[in-house]
Amino acid sequence: MAKISFNRILPVLLKQEPLDGVLGLLREIIVLQAKLENIDTQDFYFQKGKNSHFAHLESLQKQYAQIVEMVNNKEVDFFIEQIRAAEEKCHEICGPQSNHPVFVKLMVDTQSRSEIAYYKNLLHAKSQFGKMKGLDEMIQDEESMLQIFS
Repeated sequence: MAKISFNRILPVLLKQEPLDGVLGLLREIIVLQAKLENIDTQDFYFQKGKNSHFAHLESLQKQYAQIVEMVNNKEVDFFIEQIRAAEEKCHEICGPQSNHPVFVKLMVDTQSRSEIAYYKNLLHAKSQFGKMKGLDEMIQDEESMLQIFS
């Protein structure tokens, strides 16, 4: 039997962000929305979970709306400052001179990495799109769709 490592479970518990960030979120929303619009062509199990899929889609759309609001209302310096603060917090608690227990260091390290990745994704989205469009506008824009699925 394989051992379960605390290091492997921790990211699941802390719900780390996907690696491809905003573009991955957009891809997931668009694909799920297309599947739900054509639910009759989906398999039996997908159709049985229809309500769950609608709830998940709504959650993803809210998450995207929050990202759009944050990216459009914050400056680049804000994201850089947040990344730097997370790095400093991690170094302070996880550094070799720290007296914190190992599990605390692991939790803070994982949370900090997740936070840094999140703000880097937002910073990347701000640099890639400038002012982000709403979901409906993004889906209608052919150039944006090419960026999302390329």
